[in-house]
Amino acid sequence: MSVTYGAGGSSQDRTFAALDQLTAIHDLPVAGVHPNGYETAADLVADVRDRADSDEIDISVATYLEVHPKAASASADMDNLKRKIDAGANLAITQFFFDADVYLRFLERVRVAGINSPIVPGIMPVTGFAGICCFSKACATTVPT
Repeated sequence: MSVTYGAGGSSQDRTFAALDQLTAIHDLPVAGVHPNGYETAADLVADVRDRADSDEIDISVATYLEVHPKAASASADMDNLKRKIDAGANLAITQFFFDADVYLRFLERVRVAGINSPIVPGIMPVTGFAGICCFSKACATTVPT
């Protein structure tokens, strides 16, 4: 089970409370870590990888096809993904997208950057056009017109 915080500007407090409840009530492996002062996602990945038997877990990380909104550039964003993979992540799951060509071009850039890990396409169920447009804008994801 994976729990993510931050969607739509939510705080991490509720996520950590949910993690606590899930681990207390259910006998489920939960993907989520309380904050320990990690500077970057790569630092978190490295710590998890160091603590676990390498055959025991898979570590998945996030990546943006169309550049993270806070990244300095596409190159800096790709460097960040490479750091996460080099730190011990097994695969990356992309932000959702609507255009397969965007995904295929991203895969080409990933391979040129020397990243050979699987890149899993992310999906987002569309429950309403206005909502997906708003969320896409916040994530810098292109919505076809």
